[in-house]
Amino acid sequence: MLPDLEIRVLFCYSPEVLADTYYNFQHLQEDNQEICFFTQDILRRNISTYNVTVSMVNTIKVDNLQTQYSIIYPCLTHKQVDDLAFCTLQQSMQNNDPSKFGVLPTHLLRLKNANNATVLVLQVVLCDVTGTRVTGVSATIGIRSARESIMCLGRTLFARGVKSSYIDPTILAHELGHLMGCRHPYGTGTGFDNTLGNNHGHCLVDYNSGKVVLGTIMSYAKTITPYYSNPYLFAYPPPYQNEPCGLAGLSEAYITVNNNIQKLAGIF
Repeated sequence: MLPDLEIRVLFCYSPEVLADTYYNFQHLQEDNQEICFFTQDILRRNISTYNVTVSMVNTIKVDNLQTQYSIIYPCLTHKQVDDLAFCTLQQSMQNNDPSKFGVLPTHLLRLKNANNATVLVLQVVLCDVTGTRVTGVSATIGIRSARESIMCLGRTLFARGVKSSYIDPTILAHELGHLMGCRHPYGTGTGFDNTLGNNHGHCLVDYNSGKVVLGTIMSYAKTITPYYSNPYLFAYPPPYQNEPCGLAGLSEAYITVNNNIQKLAGIF
């Protein structure tokens, strides 16, 4: 029997997240519970060393998150916004070197510790310069400050007049992957990482169109399989069921997450 491992998540949201008439605190809590549920399912599919539980310990409003952590984009196309988000992500992640990750501010660290959380997730709104919420793109950043705290900064997107526009169940699993040392798929351009190593995600390119059609958790593919890259796993849907979900020596993120999952539970 595998030993139990609990990842306790505290969600801190900006008041702007609840600015829409049809989106309230109950909706936010329900979405956060759902994110935890999907993340737990993904981790249990991938982790062979522990029986992982992902629990939401609280959802708390924190003032001034919007001004501190949101990015105000100029009026760009979604493609341009996504490219800019990727540049910001790369600058923030500093090639996943934990010694260069951002330091969790004191007031947020205090909240995290008071709620006995092991992971902190910040939720803010993504806007352009006119104040209009940008939808249809996802930009997230993972930050870890050495041993004492772990934080995921998720730029969760909400549309006007609907409950939520884009609650991607793989976002938290993707960010936790970064915190454990995983990278985007190997390559150049938006959504790729050309640093050498075996901890990359994996994406599948269609031979005819040349476009990315599928990917693992750490990729930016539109269709994500709920696994970290693994060259010995065949989990892509038809007609790609015979394609491996990784390449040996390059995209073996499943090794990285199994070696580092305990850090998300505060065990270093």
